[in-house]
Amino acid sequence: RGARVSTRPLGLALLGCGHAARLAAGGLKPLGNAVRCLYASRDAERARAFAGELRGAGSFGSYDEALKSPEVDAVLVLLPPDQHLDWTLRALSAGKHVVVEKPPFLRAADFDTVEAAARAAGRRVLVAENYFYKPLLVTLRRLLREKAIGEVLGGAHRIGLSPSVIALLHGFRRLKPSKPLSMATAPSPIGIMFSGIQSMSARGSSTRSRFSRARFSFDS
Repeated sequence: RGARVSTRPLGLALLGCGHAARLAAGGLKPLGNAVRCLYASRDAERARAFAGELRGAGSFGSYDEALKSPEVDAVLVLLPPDQHLDWTLRALSAGKHVVVEKPPFLRAADFDTVEAAARAAGRRVLVAENYFYKPLLVTLRRLLREKAIGEVLGGAHRIGLSPSVIALLHGFRRLKPSKPLSMATAPSPIGIMFSGIQSMSARGSSTRSRFSRARFSFDS
């Protein structure tokens, strides 16, 4: 028999109410009612304000309160990088899945610590790294594994820039490009990751945890 997938919305607590939380909320919109976003801050009023602004399902006046809540299945760590390790480990100890914003941790050894904690807790830890999940790169990794293009001797990476960034680089001159100069689009990494976590939550904590293969993917 296949595993049953729960129809209950995934309870997601966003730890940290700043600009990153607004971006994450936008990335989660395509999931609709499949995810219930709850906002946590050290300032209860700020958390309530974010929940109201972003149409969240609730708020918490501390990060610990969010981790203790039975409404929360997973957390998104949106705190300063030097706090990522501590709150990732706390969340795992509380039985929550974790998505940690990039850059994830400060030391290479931290990844091993988190991986061990995730396996012990039977929970997933994933890094919110956009490019790892792009369909183009999924295909490229497959072709490289299959050695379809032979030995790779080198590579290049080209990224388009938005008109506003180009204007900044050209001395704040207003530019009107003939066609959009934006970065290639891809499915929201948060949406992809939480779809996987939702399925895992439905199967129960006995499922073997998997640590993201993108654990060494830092924002460049």
